[in-house]
Amino acid sequence: MERLGYAIEVVGNGAEAWERMQIRDYGLLLTDCHMPEMDGYELTQRIREWEVETGHLLPIVALTADALAGTARRCLDCGMNAFLAKPIDLAQLDATIRRLLPAAIGLRRRRSEARPAIAAGGPPVPVVPPGDPALPAVLDLTPMRQIFGDIGDEVRELLALFVDTTRPLVADLGNALEAGDSVAAREAAHSAKGAGNSAGAFRFAKLCAEAEAACAAADLARAAALYPALEIAFDLTAEAVAAV
Repeated sequence: MERLGYAIEVVGNGAEAWERMQIRDYGLLLTDCHMPEMDGYELTQRIREWEVETGHLLPIVALTADALAGTARRCLDCGMNAFLAKPIDLAQLDATIRRLLPAAIGLRRRRSEARPAIAAGGPPVPVVPPGDPALPAVLDLTPMRQIFGDIGDEVRELLALFVDTTRPLVADLGNALEAGDSVAAREAAHSAKGAGNSAGAFRFAKLCAEAEAACAAADLARAAALYPALEIAFDLTAEAVAAV
């Protein structure tokens, strides 16, 4: 968002967002669908009920790694205005904000004058895993180049953060599979998938997506069969990150 030139505030979950909204007015909300404390669906419902009294309509955009059928419809049905799937494409994000928050366009222009371009030579490159679609890249730096323009210390810090925060998710998935808990396994696979796609760890993310789908279908045997390859893909990604 800062790269696009928008002023933002970030909070950790829906409950924190709801508290912040009681003391400040905002022009637009970007919310993940799956969060602790309060998810994006409940947050949206609270806001829409609150607006009956205030008369103010806040544009709400859903962000989610959940590509399962019906997710977009559920977002719109609960009162959200738009839906963006992860990994987020910056051009699509910018276009969505411009459509829902016209007042931001002037602010964006003023802020962007003091910021470097997203990428030299044209619009952002679409995030597409290279090579054989059956075997995506272990680590594709296209998403990071799309956001930051080059691979510097900030990118390396983000990739290291991805490894540190995703490793526990891989462990959580394994533990849930051992315990036969399809709900917890699906949640861990979902979170790991979103992190992998955002970081460019496409091979790992693909296996997480397959494990998530298996857990959603209550096919824990299939998810368990995928898990060793998923672990290996994560380890290979961690090695690739260390070499960046």
